[in-house]
Amino acid sequence: MASFTGTLPNQVPTNSDLGELAYIDVEGLPYLPLDGGTMTGDIVFNSGQTVSATSLKSATTNIAISSATAPTAGQVLTATSSTAATWQSAASAGSLLRMTVFTASGTWTKGAGTNNIRVTVTGGGGGGSGGAPSSANLYGASGGAGGTSIKFLSAASLTTVGVTVGAAGIGGSVAGSGTDGGISSFGANGTGNGGQAAAYSGGNGIAGNGGSASNGDINVYGGKGMSSIGTGTSNSIKLAGGSSYWGGSSNANAAYGAGGTGGSPSGAADNGGAGIVIVEEFA
Repeated sequence: MASFTGTLPNQVPTNSDLGELAYIDVEGLPYLPLDGGTMTGDIVFNSGQTVSATSLKSATTNIAISSATAPTAGQVLTATSSTAATWQSAASAGSLLRMTVFTASGTWTKGAGTNNIRVTVTGGGGGGSGGAPSSANLYGASGGAGGTSIKFLSAASLTTVGVTVGAAGIGGSVAGSGTDGGISSFGANGTGNGGQAAAYSGGNGIAGNGGSASNGDINVYGGKGMSSIGTGTSNSIKLAGGSSYWGGSSNANAAYGAGGTGGSPSGAADNGGAGIVIVEEFA
């Protein structure tokens, strides 16, 4: 194959200018390909020469480089996907990169530069029980809160993880029991069990217990609800649900994982708070 060795003129010749030439050797820049060819196994020795490219190529994949802005001091070329990269400021070791909040079940995908993660998992709160018929003058009991698991772990072996968010327990109708809160989880790395529903039995409201948690570095039980046995309308208010890691409940307003408020006499109870999963990613 023909080649040219020497100093280039001001205007770089093209293949059409040089006929069969496919490469040019320019003062230490061996075999510079013309017209968008590919340099393979070559090394640029002369720092005075410039190589311009819009992508890099690994063994199997072209990596597109964003040219929206020029890099500034201290920035590094960072992969944003398997086929793209851009200039970004280097993250300090241990700094928070991003946070993903799941209020519905889904899949977590590890972001660029993530070395460790902290996962907080809370189960759903149990529903309250309904109040007794007006003749009984009794309020319903409140539901227990969901448990919370907190775990810090290496993300080195993680790519995607399935996330389950527990549903809120449903409040009972008049003279009815509620339903338990659902279980939340982050794969096998943290489980928050749902809070127990309050029950209605023979005119009395029996509080729901708080849910447990497992597989975390810290596992927190949810708070227990309040019973309404022997409580009449003359000295009672609606009973708040058990408190979760995130807070308690007031009537129909419940923090994530909190137990549902009990019903008024002849009234339905409130739902518990739905579960939640939060994933924080660190450099």
